[in-house]
Amino acid sequence: MIRIIPSKHFLEKIQSRSINDLSLCGYILLEISRNPHRSLFEITNGPYTFVVQYKKYQGVAILVTAWRGNRKKRRY
Repeated sequence: MIRIIPSKHFLEKIQSRSINDLSLCGYILLEISRNPHRSLFEITNGPYTFVVQYKKYQGVAILVTAWRGNRKKRRY
C-alpha cells in the first residue's frame, strides 16, 4: 500500500495558485507502477502539473509542488 501525502509547500501552492482539481492523484500510482525505481515524477493532465517524490522503502509518495499548465510532458 502506497500512501500519498502532501508536503507543506504543496498545500501552500495549491491554495495560492487556486488549484482545485486533485484528480492527478490517481495517476501517481499508475506512474509508480510503470517506473518503480524512479524517485521523482512530474505528472500532468494539461491544465495542472504535480511533482511527486516517491520513497519506495517507506511506501510513501510525497506531493512536492503543483502549478497550472505543463512543460510539454505526456498528458493523462
